[in-house]
Amino acid sequence: MGDVLAIVEQREGKLRGVSNEVLSAAAGIAGGLGGTAHALVLGGPGVAAEASGLGRFGAAKVLVAETADLAGYHPEGYARVVADAVRAGGYAALVFGATAQGKDLAPRVAALLDVPLASDVTGLEVVEGALLAVRPVFSGKAFATVAFSAAPALVSVRPNAFQPREAAAPGTVEAFLPAGLDPSSWKVR
Repeated sequence: MGDVLAIVEQREGKLRGVSNEVLSAAAGIAGGLGGTAHALVLGGPGVAAEASGLGRFGAAKVLVAETADLAGYHPEGYARVVADAVRAGGYAALVFGATAQGKDLAPRVAALLDVPLASDVTGLEVVEGALLAVRPVFSGKAFATVAFSAAPALVSVRPNAFQPREAAAPGTVEAFLPAGLDPSSWKVR
C-alpha cells in the first residue's frame, strides 16, 4: 500500500495555509502509489477541531497529537512524534512544507528514520510505482529529478509550488499520541 502522510503545520492553534498545499501534494502522489493521503497535526488542546476540515483537501484520515506539551513547536518532541507516526503507519512517503518549521523538522525526522530527504521540491510524480521529486539546483538555474533509494520517501515542498486542490475524502479524525511521550527529554543538549 502506498499511503502518504502530510505534516500539517499550526501556529497558535490555527492551521497554516501551506498545510492545504502539503496535503494536496500528498493526495496527488498517494493516488499514484495506490494508497490514500493521511494528515498529522501536532498541537495543543483544541487543535482537533481545526483539523476536522482536512478531508476537504484529500485526507482520508487525520491523526491528531493534541496535548499541551505540543502547543508550541519543540523540534525534538515534534520529530519524535512524527517518526513514531511514520513507523506506526508504514507510510510510503512523508510530505512537509518547506517553511521555517518544515526546514527544521524534516531533516530531524529523516535522521531518526535513517532515510534521505529531498528538500524544497517543486514537482512530484509517480512513474512506474516510484516517486520522483523535482527540485531546483544551482540557484534555480537548473532542475534535478530525484529518485528515492530508501523508504519512506521524505520530501519538503516549496510553498506556492503546489496549489491547494479540493478533493473530498472522509477526513476521519483519530487521536495519536505515542507511548512514552516525555517532554523533559526535548531539551537541547
